[in-house]
Amino acid sequence: MKKTSLVALLALGLSGCGLVGGVEPLHIRSVEFPASVGATEPLTVTVNIDIWNCGEKGQSLTLAERTASRLSLQGTFRKGWAGPCAAAVVQKALTYTDSGTVPRTSPFEVVVNGKSWGTVTVK
Repeated sequence: MKKTSLVALLALGLSGCGLVGGVEPLHIRSVEFPASVGATEPLTVTVNIDIWNCGEKGQSLTLAERTASRLSLQGTFRKGWAGPCAAAVVQKALTYTDSGTVPRTSPFEVVVNGKSWGTVTVK
């Protein structure tokens, strides 16, 4: 019983230090999208991120909000401990394609993790 309690306490302590578990925002390097797009054409947004190879897992890019004038995405990763490794930053690209089902109005703003990365002209 004491051994189980010690393991649980240790796991809780490590997660509190940010070594295990938890969800964090992505480390965004840049966001790319076309300068213009039709009101109902697909619009692909590419989010370029940096990943620390020793503990960032499960990167995701999900829709937070979509209106006629704004696309808002949320990018996150799960913290984890990969064990001893050579710390290095790896670059990766995540994409999201907005279908244009709700016709866009101009200017159409692209927001990722609460930051506006610019606007698209709707033609």
